[in-house]
Amino acid sequence: MIKQVKFIIHNNQKYISVKRAVFPFNLILYIFKKTMCKAGSTVSMINPFTKNIYTIIDDYTVRVDEAPYISLSLYLHEFIHLCQVHNDGLIKFLLKYLYYNIRYGYTNNPYEVHARQDSEHFYEVINTSYLGNKTTNITYNHTYEIFFNDDNITLKYTRD
Repeated sequence: MIKQVKFIIHNNQKYISVKRAVFPFNLILYIFKKTMCKAGSTVSMINPFTKNIYTIIDDYTVRVDEAPYISLSLYLHEFIHLCQVHNDGLIKFLLKYLYYNIRYGYTNNPYEVHARQDSEHFYEVINTSYLGNKTTNITYNHTYEIFFNDDNITLKYTRD
């Protein structure tokens, strides 16, 4: 699985453009934000069918030319979820994700724990490797590869 996106730097942070959530994802994100998230947090989720990453627009989401941008760290978290869908298959992922949410709760859902750990580590590797370099290639854990070229970023997941 390969995702190629453009990023921008805003207030010394890296952001990536995503799609504005449409029904029913906007409703799911709104409920999630109101019930489970800290005030001022940006929420986003994957559409496992189309492999898109969605967010809702609010006062905390960066807007450039009316396109929503989420932080690179949040994007990486959602990218890990896309890799989980790719690895497990759509139906298995959806059933296990729902089961884990019921059994362990959202915070302790093994899919969420894995996505948080890998995306945080991946983000650290990116920030230490991409220090204004115009072209950088990073391999993490022999599973994920990232390639920077100017303001483009290519994320690649290779199944073991």
